[in-house]
Amino acid sequence: MIRSKEQILNDSLKAQANEPQWDCTASRHEQLTIEVLIDIRDELTALTCILRNAEKIAYSAD
Repeated sequence: MIRSKEQILNDSLKAQANEPQWDCTASRHEQLTIEVLIDIRDELTALTCILRNAEKIAYSAD
């Protein structure tokens, strides 16, 4: 099962809380990177689902 964006971000925040923060800009950059990667994952997952459905339709049309 794919973890939700909220779960991943919460885990990231917990991990960051345990580490000394020397640069809040780097921390924010890391957070934004994680959010973008999660969004990309979600888009690719949706696209994969769409392609599987299209493939099923194509095979059933034969």
